[in-house]
Amino acid sequence: RLADDRAAEIDVHDVAAKIVEHLRKDTQRGNFAAVHIAPENSGDVPDEMEARLVVLGPDHTHISQSDDSKAIKAAEEILTNRGSGQRLYKNTLAFLAPDNQRLPDLEQSIRLLAAWTSIVDDEKDGRLNIDSFQRRQAETKKEELEGTVKARMQEAWCFAIVPGQPDPQDKKIEWSSTRLQGQDPLAVRASKKLVQEE
Repeated sequence: RLADDRAAEIDVHDVAAKIVEHLRKDTQRGNFAAVHIAPENSGDVPDEMEARLVVLGPDHTHISQSDDSKAIKAAEEILTNRGSGQRLYKNTLAFLAPDNQRLPDLEQSIRLLAAWTSIVDDEKDGRLNIDSFQRRQAETKKEELEGTVKARMQEAWCFAIVPGQPDPQDKKIEWSSTRLQGQDPLAVRASKKLVQEE
């Protein structure tokens, strides 16, 4: 009950910050020269002649088959601009976005992990009076939820979104999204899929 109460009290902005924190723990790059995690604006993504993956933050979800999801809008902004200037090397960027339907499960797991972690920490500091059974329960729950969060991160960040320009004379960008599967780190999974699909 204490864990549920603490989980419910966590601010939505704190949940998003913890998700970004977990995303940044993954340092794998796959075939990309660099991976940019949850950039705050287009200026955070360099304009260079190397293939880069932009992992969009939890505020920019994608909906399957959608052409105007929050993820597509954020990707368009980053693809078009770098800060206050125009981006030159537009064909070097690919994007990875969270699934609108799977993100709530991850957010709930993040809340519970934070709650159980705080219980374990408070018990170690002597701020909670719980018995040895409850202490073991808290530590077990924390470990279980660490695994759950990792799995749900993989499930949530499952859309590779790529810009294309079928007609060189036409400036219009067409977006294609591909659902990723597998247990590899996010950038590795995305690069494998994009190479496979040429």
